[in-house]
Amino acid sequence: MIGRRTWTLIRREYVQRVRNKWFLFATFSVPILMLVAMLLPGILAGRSQTRPVVLAVVDGTNSGLELRLADLLADDSIQVRAFRPGAGVDDIVALRAAPGNDIETISPTADSFLIFPSGLDDGGSLGLIEVRDLGSRIRVIRAMAEDVVHWHRLRQAGLESVDASDALARVDFQVLPFDAEDARGEIFQVIGFVFAMMLYVMFIVYGQMVARGVLEEKTSHIVEILVSSVRPRELMLGKIIGIGAVGLTQVGIWGIVGATLSQFGLGGRLGELIGLGLDLAGFAFPWSILLFGFLYFVLGYLMYSAMFAGAGAMLTSEQDIQQVLIPVMMPIIVPIILMPAVVDTPDLPWVQVLSLIPVFSPILMPVRNTVMTVPLWQNLAAI
Repeated sequence: MIGRRTWTLIRREYVQRVRNKWFLFATFSVPILMLVAMLLPGILAGRSQTRPVVLAVVDGTNSGLELRLADLLADDSIQVRAFRPGAGVDDIVALRAAPGNDIETISPTADSFLIFPSGLDDGGSLGLIEVRDLGSRIRVIRAMAEDVVHWHRLRQAGLESVDASDALARVDFQVLPFDAEDARGEIFQVIGFVFAMMLYVMFIVYGQMVARGVLEEKTSHIVEILVSSVRPRELMLGKIIGIGAVGLTQVGIWGIVGATLSQFGLGGRLGELIGLGLDLAGFAFPWSILLFGFLYFVLGYLMYSAMFAGAGAMLTSEQDIQQVLIPVMMPIIVPIILMPAVVDTPDLPWVQVLSLIPVFSPILMPVRNTVMTVPLWQNLAAI
């Protein structure tokens, strides 16, 4: 049981650090950065879309490819213009090389030139000459230009009625587990990486805070006064729990703000996530992952903080802190180095063995729980 004197020390550590201006700055600057990260891309994208792009199409095949491209790009604020039917990239280069000619005199309104070569049927390469920076529109132009080439080749083969986008559509390929309860999508792998990095940062940051706190009290001789009224065990427990409560407060505020912002920003990002191959249909996050994750965080923090506190007690000056703390940080760094293999193959024997070792469990087990269904006995053994 935690006694009254320990609670006093916990309250002292907590209040002292929560009132610190740097704590307030770090706590509230992160949500502001979250908000900026969510709003800025939309603002910049909106500004970049205010002026439509004029794309001059050079059709070396004389088959009206610019008309097909104009139909595909009708809704992408990209205006397609034909430039000298039958011209090719050599003609553009020759015009630019002529005395007194520049790109403005060749085509004053064009932002870029898209060139379909005359040898398109023989595997000729498309060319895009940027007059002005197109930014993200290049991806759209490239995708639509490839669709036009596929359409042209199908038409040359006598398959005019076939839609190129349908005939060459990407085939979805899914890997399904034998046991449906073990199913984990790619989104869980992303969550596993994020989970591991959060635990890594929190263990390192708050562990170092414990070590520095011990060093400060040791060098200022405050510890001598405290030890005269409380036992060393109570002093260490008060410092560890007090700083841990500060960390939970900070993370709790970030979590509340992040959840609130996600209600407004996540809907607009679903398309981007699906575009990256992350299928969010029917996505449900098991509460058992959160429960075990919180449990591993608390127990891992207590273990690592005790190690950092012991290292801080050995320090005599601020200059020695990095050399002394490196061995303590290695059990936290090693799981991060192994994280790609752990996420891809969480059920390999060596991964299971490492995740049961106490100094590695606080990071490896939450990640394994995220990407697969870990047997209950392994969770209990790790705890």
